[in-house]
Amino acid sequence: MKIKKILSIVAILFFININAYSQSVGDEFVIGEEGYTLYYYVTSVEPNEVEISNYNFEGENLIIPNVVTYEGVDYNVTAIGEYGFESCTTLETVTIKSTKIITIPDNCFNSCSNLHSISLPNSITEIGSSAFANTKLDQIVLPN
Repeated sequence: MKIKKILSIVAILFFININAYSQSVGDEFVIGEEGYTLYYYVTSVEPNEVEISNYNFEGENLIIPNVVTYEGVDYNVTAIGEYGFESCTTLETVTIKSTKIITIPDNCFNSCSNLHSISLPNSITEIGSSAFANTKLDQIVLPN
């Protein structure tokens, strides 16, 4: 009987410990260094999914991955926020590796005045209004 109680207590403590580090829908976390910071917003926890956005990305090359890991938890990158990278004037190239993203939202890269190249995965089915307005796009790798 004592062994069952001990195992039950250990199981409960283990469950509490795992849940102490989990995110909730609407939570935000940041990955990157100053100037190269990307913001992720939790949109689902079963499965773990996030939307990516920017507030101060100053890099030249942006790669949007399939998966990001935060506090030991993997999250599928499934969306880019509307106006997500608007006015990133240092941005020159974008590679979207995430095959879970299906839409480039309205104004997503609007006024990225130095953006000249973007590579899109086959999953993209829609490009929003003014998504690439006021850019210098001269190379677009489109899905099949």
